[in-house]
Amino acid sequence: MGSRKRPLHVLLVNAFHATLGDLSRLLSMESDLRVPGMTIPQAILSLAAVARADNPQRRLDLLDLPKQLHVHVSQPSRKPTTIQGFITETLGTVSGDPDVVGVSASFSMGHSSSLLLAEMIKQKWPEAITVLGGVHATGFAGTIIEHAAVDYVIRGTGENSFCAFLKAIEEGRSPVGIPGVVDSSERVESYAEPLSDLDALPMPAYDLVDMEYYIRYGGRVHRREHTRPIPISFSRGCVFRCTFCASPSVHGRRVVTRTAESAVAELEHLVKTYGVNTIIVEDDLFGFDKAFPYSLCDKLKEKSLGLSFNFSNAFSVAVLNEKLCDLLVEMGMDIAYLGIESGSPHVQRHIIKKNCNLPKALRLSKYLRSKGIPLSAYFIFGFPGESVAMMQETIDFAVQMQIDWSYFSAAIPLIGSEMATQLMDQGILHNGNIVDIIDNTDRNVRRYDTPEISAADLNDLIYDANIKVNFLNNYNMLAGNYERAIDMFTTIVLRNYPFHVVGLACRAYCFLGLGDVEAAKRDVAQISNMVETHAESKRQYRRYGKEIDKLLKDVAPVHNRQSLGGMGIGSKSRKTS
Repeated sequence: MGSRKRPLHVLLVNAFHATLGDLSRLLSMESDLRVPGMTIPQAILSLAAVARADNPQRRLDLLDLPKQLHVHVSQPSRKPTTIQGFITETLGTVSGDPDVVGVSASFSMGHSSSLLLAEMIKQKWPEAITVLGGVHATGFAGTIIEHAAVDYVIRGTGENSFCAFLKAIEEGRSPVGIPGVVDSSERVESYAEPLSDLDALPMPAYDLVDMEYYIRYGGRVHRREHTRPIPISFSRGCVFRCTFCASPSVHGRRVVTRTAESAVAELEHLVKTYGVNTIIVEDDLFGFDKAFPYSLCDKLKEKSLGLSFNFSNAFSVAVLNEKLCDLLVEMGMDIAYLGIESGSPHVQRHIIKKNCNLPKALRLSKYLRSKGIPLSAYFIFGFPGESVAMMQETIDFAVQMQIDWSYFSAAIPLIGSEMATQLMDQGILHNGNIVDIIDNTDRNVRRYDTPEISAADLNDLIYDANIKVNFLNNYNMLAGNYERAIDMFTTIVLRNYPFHVVGLACRAYCFLGLGDVEAAKRDVAQISNMVETHAESKRQYRRYGKEIDKLLKDVAPVHNRQSLGGMGIGSKSRKTS
């Protein structure tokens, strides 16, 4: 192997974050129930910036499949296609023949779609070197490297090792021996250590992507009319040992934080270059470095950037306190999230090892509510050893918090997490079924049984918990905070799932509470239409029709709305569902 005579052409690809089944149903137009989220690929942009700084002669291209999927499904005139057809069309947008194709495979649920992507990359560019990285690739490297379409895997933190990898290819050397580079199952223990100085990283290569599209449509934000958000990380790593989390396999268990000067320089660039006005903070443990939030706030005051901050990656209850809340409100925090996971003290201490202080969580939720900050929380069901009674404790705790929204999900056996190892030890996961299970499991649906609860019963429990806590017993709706409830139903639910008839009924209730009869009529007419025409609406009404009818029937006499006589969803709809 000799040195190259022309600059290396590197293509970086952000793989799908969804299961093959969900992708197939979405692309074939069989179902639009599960539309994967899309956000700017931070990790790849950092990787690209480091690779470019290391050698400016390299040609770097970036292909973001989740973004391209979002573009595709947003087209009203789109036609049914296959995953293979979609990938072929998307790869066809790349000009030239890349020498190296790096694929970010960070989500276990995207395992087989990432390998299918690698296969199709090899078919299109047989001479290209393929390398996979990311959280999932780090934990499952021994299996991934056995695939014929995968030449290398990089385990751990990618920036420095990927640069060394590219340099070896350019110089005609084997990259084997570079920390983290795996070329066979015999070398699967190689690992690239986390970075110790985040300030040494160049600014992410924002110029490689269509920033305006991410700003307009990127997820993980409570989006209002003039919101222009972008996610950013101020730190990496987490000291805690939650059994369900695989992130430390890449970023480590030591928190490394940028300086406020570095952070604000990037924020100023985003504001001045792209008109960003909202920052989505993606840190795993924001506030662990106690000095950083204060330094950041001081620097922001100096620059007068006018930014809002959204902490959708969730605060740790162990780190957050009232003083920090006050600072963040002053800094521009306009929505907060708490990572609770379980309302059961036993689960906290003995099963997930998070040890969240539940009384403190209640205290903080009350305090943030007093500050007028919209607050959401994350909850997870179905951990190994978690009984149904313990799950009910979580539902009860979510109600007790009196917050704006509760996100309920199934525990996912992320490869590299302690939970996945526990399930392997129990024989629930094994070499014969693990790929099939991770390929068909997402945060809303589990595909395997445990001694405590079957997959079907757990999925029903999660769905019911969401409907009961966030809709039928919605805190803002029942407290008469109708405008905030309408905002939540609209931005969180109906903007993405217009067929959600329970959400429409709850919003109609709130419109009536405000005296807006015409808006309520529109929502109820939409319910009737959706129940007649949309499969998921029919399913929801079949399951919650009595509650929907009761919600609307009870409110009509209270507001003396004779004009609502025809608004109820009658027996015809129920018969057709």
